Amino acid sequence: MLQLKSILISGFLTLTVSLIILAAVFVVADMQTVQADLVDQPVVATVDTEIHYLPLTDAPPQRDITTQRFAPLEVAP
Repeated sequence: MLQLKSILISGFLTLTVSLIILAAVFVVADMQTVQADLVDQPVVATVDTEIHYLPLTDAPPQRDITTQRFAPLEVAP
């Protein structure tokens, strides 16, 4: 009885590990590759060989830090 129990437990563990590995293979195979030089912005085709990108219009507004001032550090007496 003890031998049957150990066979069932080891079979269950083997099945579980196999299913985990199979799921990992499917997840990795289903991933979409992204090229580093691929841009999600519209590209303007020009006559010269240089690529010009249209300005991004749907980006959230950025904070302008050119006029930002920093408070002076407190000097210990």
